[in-house]
Amino acid sequence: MNHKRWEQILNILKESKYISNNELSSKLGASTNTIRNDIKALDKQGKVRRTHGGAYHLPSSTLNVELPFAGYNMFEFRKGENIDKKEAIAKLIVEKLPRVHGLSLFMDGSTTCIQIAKTLVNHPYKLVIVTNSPEVLNTLCYSVNITLFLLGGIFWKEDHYTIGNSVCDMINNYNVDISIMGIVALNFESPKQGVYDSNTDIVAIKESMMKNSSKKWLVCDSSKFNKTSFCFLCPIEYFDHIFMDMKPPNYEQLPSQYKDIFIYPQD
Repeated sequence: MNHKRWEQILNILKESKYISNNELSSKLGASTNTIRNDIKALDKQGKVRRTHGGAYHLPSSTLNVELPFAGYNMFEFRKGENIDKKEAIAKLIVEKLPRVHGLSLFMDGSTTCIQIAKTLVNHPYKLVIVTNSPEVLNTLCYSVNITLFLLGGIFWKEDHYTIGNSVCDMINNYNVDISIMGIVALNFESPKQGVYDSNTDIVAIKESMMKNSSKKWLVCDSSKFNKTSFCFLCPIEYFDHIFMDMKPPNYEQLPSQYKDIFIYPQD
């Protein structure tokens, strides 16, 4: 029975790319604990990438990889996935940052923010960065112009960032200029227009960052366009800018206020 359900999970993920444990439970008529155990088993086999509250589809090229340690290829694969898109977005972010000393930023643990951190290593202006990502910290720890604050909490091993109430409590102690964050899905189509992420823990962190920053910047590559996920974060217009690697689909039909928000490479 397990193998039949595993096959069903893999078929669903081939279509949706990401799905939450709760959605799988509803679709397959199994308890969330059963689904969670199924995802753990498929993750160990390298067939899906387990996240906090759900799972991602992995292309066949990543299956049956010999892992140096449990869970290795899941995070490393996601860092390298769509790298050209993330590099394009990182370049736009750096170009848009104000050319002043002392600018303060929230940066979350998304893989796009890790790529942004790489572009900031030799940044000529002094920055203060507050992050829940040890990966961002490690990338920038020797940058002479950057002061770093790491938000402590529960370390989520699959995604290499910290989560929990303590992270949100620490965020509330800061007031920064710009928050920069990634998400799982960005939907332009009614009635599901908006910004989505995979679980309530990371949504709570993003909400805290947005509340405690003067400007809100979202980074989203085109692989996440017109999708949804388990948790709704906010409407699109809550962000001052959304940085993308390409123009959104059906751009001309989108509301005019959205077009002022979107930033993408110009041909």
